[in-house]
Amino acid sequence: MSSSKRHFTAVIGNKEQGTYVSSSPSSAARKAVSKLCADDKKRKVVFSIRETTRDSNKKVYGPYIGYMQKLNKPVELKGRVIRYKPVAKLDKMKGGKIIGSGTEGFVLQPNINNPGNPNLVSKLIQINDKRLEKLISFESKLNEIDPSGEYHIPMIIERSRRITPENINRSNLGEQEKQQLKSFNLNYKITYEFGGISIEEIFKNYINYSHLFDNDIFFKKFLYGLVNVLEGLHKFSKNGIYHSDLHEGNIVFLLDHPEKMRLIDFGNLLEDRNNWTTNYKLNINLYSFFNIFTEFIKTKGISDKVRNIFAQIKNIPEFTEYKKFPNQSNQSDFQENAFIIIKEKMLQKINELLRN
Repeated sequence: MSSSKRHFTAVIGNKEQGTYVSSSPSSAARKAVSKLCADDKKRKVVFSIRETTRDSNKKVYGPYIGYMQKLNKPVELKGRVIRYKPVAKLDKMKGGKIIGSGTEGFVLQPNINNPGNPNLVSKLIQINDKRLEKLISFESKLNEIDPSGEYHIPMIIERSRRITPENINRSNLGEQEKQQLKSFNLNYKITYEFGGISIEEIFKNYINYSHLFDNDIFFKKFLYGLVNVLEGLHKFSKNGIYHSDLHEGNIVFLLDHPEKMRLIDFGNLLEDRNNWTTNYKLNINLYSFFNIFTEFIKTKGISDKVRNIFAQIKNIPEFTEYKKFPNQSNQSDFQENAFIIIKEKMLQKINELLRN
């Protein structure tokens, strides 16, 4: 078998596309990208390369992420002007790494069996048809209220689907993790945008992130991220939705965009809480939000600067009412504008503290 004349085909999903003659899988992958992206230079493709050379072992290489990269300067070659070059990178994130777990299931990144997009994650859960219908309806309403995903992590409705143990088997998890997932009888995969790490992660591993908090620019953005969470709670409450499971683990952000903190796992389907009064629901959102500042102050290893700033925000007069659990609060005539008042005072305090 000549090494200079090996034959390959591109594999996307269960389909083989094209035949490519090349000396190596990587060069065949670049040829495949040229063909697959010929009509759309902005397209990204995820594929594998299977060798079809006679007497070979028909090995599969990849997966690859392929795209056309625009050259800084066009190149003339044999009378043609070349403006793009094909790029095929091995996708080292092959899908199915467990990044979180809870009472409802597991979160995996990248999206299970869809390794080409690390910006999507899968939440694998065990759910019956009736509750699934309610969940999709609820998530659709969240997306209608916040279509740009400014305040919550959007569920990608059309990409969610039923799964079987065989789907889990085809993931790139280790055998122990596969068995762990299958033991929960998971039957549905919900696809979400990836939202980053949680505030809870900061509490648990503060020493790993303390250097960021010493950076005034990052810390200012982080505090503005908390304001964004407050705005989101307010926006959803105005539309009749209250986050009934609000805590540090359900607020996430990307390290390079801490100002864009967002809400996950509203918990509204965990139990029937329709008998709660609106005032109580608003109260518990503010109580839970207030408690985040309390937890920051208690966190071991936190710097004096960070502790001082959180303590001062926590002591905003309109905020301190929510240091008690809602049913112990004196706020009997709660008004929705408490969100607005607290937001304005937070912004004022943040700007004041960071000017000094």
